Amino acid sequence: MAAAAVASLPGLGPFLWKTPAVRLDTGSESAVLARLGAANRSLMEFLQIRSDWNLELLEAHWNLQDFLRLALRQRLLRRAGAQFIEALETERGRIARELHDSAGQTLAAVILNLELVQGQLGAAGTEAQARLARSRELASLTLDHLRRISHEMTPPEWSQQNFAQAVEWLVETMGLRNRLAVELRAIRTPDPLPPAVKTVLYRTLQEGLTNVVRHAKAGRVVIQASVVPRGISLTLEDDGQGFDPAVVGLGRGGIGLANLRRRVESLGGRFEIRSSTGRGCCLLVTVPLGPD
Repeated sequence: MAAAAVASLPGLGPFLWKTPAVRLDTGSESAVLARLGAANRSLMEFLQIRSDWNLELLEAHWNLQDFLRLALRQRLLRRAGAQFIEALETERGRIARELHDSAGQTLAAVILNLELVQGQLGAAGTEAQARLARSRELASLTLDHLRRISHEMTPPEWSQQNFAQAVEWLVETMGLRNRLAVELRAIRTPDPLPPAVKTVLYRTLQEGLTNVVRHAKAGRVVIQASVVPRGISLTLEDDGQGFDPAVVGLGRGGIGLANLRRRVESLGGRFEIRSSTGRGCCLLVTVPLGPD
């Protein structure tokens, strides 16, 4: 009965073959004790191994719990990052509309009034005419500047454009082809992209191209976007004067690139700048396609 009960213990089977049969009604007392000792040693060995197994299982359980907590935290952070970016872009759109419509219309009215006053003065006041003409010129420049800012903040038809169309629009509006050679190489992304991913990629490219125009002294830029195993990869490469990232930190964009890095990382992405003095610069961003 006792032997049957022991044999029913989970995992004990492999150890029973080397455990001597213990019969108390046969053999000498020393033989019985020897058999009991051998059985006891086998049982203790089994219990030790089972104990090690249990510790390993418990450790694996703790590791799995830690991994799941980390994965859940990363998922929540990515979702929060995506929601923040979408909210930020919504606010940018509202400000852009205010600049374009309210402020733009007010400036247009100021320009019209200046033209009327200028017409009423005729040739009577030469100095006044000159001042009015200069005021009209400044107001017109300010109106153009406001419209450009509003378009940069939120491109027209943004929600209807796929990423490739948005990139082409950005290149054209910045007038890049009048300043340097632009190569759009394999702009292939899923359509539609998650809004936060599309926004981060577009803003990264916008800031990077602005830095190229202002600081790089480049003659050529290459833009590439494609699907990679970890999500979407965007590359912006120029043949300009370059810099030492270890010295300059995030590079020539200062706060702009630092903010972009934070946005990319908030989606679980990777932000990298490769450059050296005299050898151009490569901006590489990889963003997962979704928070999960």
